[in-house]
Amino acid sequence: MLVTARNRHADMLDGFAAGADDFLVKPLSSVEVVARVQAAERALALASATPGLPAALAEAHASPGGDLLLRCGAAVGRVFFHAGRVAWVHLSRSRLQWLARRLVPAAADD
Repeated sequence: MLVTARNRHADMLDGFAAGADDFLVKPLSSVEVVARVQAAERALALASATPGLPAALAEAHASPGGDLLLRCGAAVGRVFFHAGRVAWVHLSRSRLQWLARRLVPAAADD
């Protein structure tokens, strides 16, 4: 988790490229930090349950386009990529909403 005063889109991308899993801009509240840590814990638990997810996301981003179907129990999600970017995300259950929040904001800023 990267905490910084820099708030440009390029700064965020640099932070993620350097290995950050989340990017927080100062000033921030303790409530936000707790919420982000809890979201990270949920993401770690889901990643442990689905070890192929990071590789599938990386492969989908590298491809010129296509769909990625995600399943976790009864929850199902579909991510459509175009030109290495997230075009849209559909999720059937709230358990996968963390994925949409991580993928869509980066695409929406451009």
